[in-house]
Amino acid sequence: MKKRLSKWTRMARYMAGEMEPKEEIDFTGRLERNLILQSELNQMEQSWKHINENSWHHKEDTAKAWNRLFERLGNDGLLDQQKTGGKSRSLRPALKFAASILLILAIGIPAGTISALKQYSLS
Repeated sequence: MKKRLSKWTRMARYMAGEMEPKEEIDFTGRLERNLILQSELNQMEQSWKHINENSWHHKEDTAKAWNRLFERLGNDGLLDQQKTGGKSRSLRPALKFAASILLILAIGIPAGTISALKQYSLS
């Protein structure tokens, strides 16, 4: 079963020279009869030329660009100051553990005291 291509795909294949001879003859015949298709192909060709003329963006090393941006933002004071060293990261689990212990004690001591008082008053 032959898949029908979109007009944009056909135009791209025509411009890239990827059409079979019969397909190209059919496309150029449609192109001669359809002014809208001619206009769209012309716009696509202009875009294609513009992209090829400005192909510098393909050669840009994005890692270097990000590093330059990061350096400029840092120099301008626009980045949050990050704490150096691993102390803040290593303290976080210890603080969670201490908070858990305090929570257990805050609940456990009053509960134990109430339980002991109930047993003492019953005897």
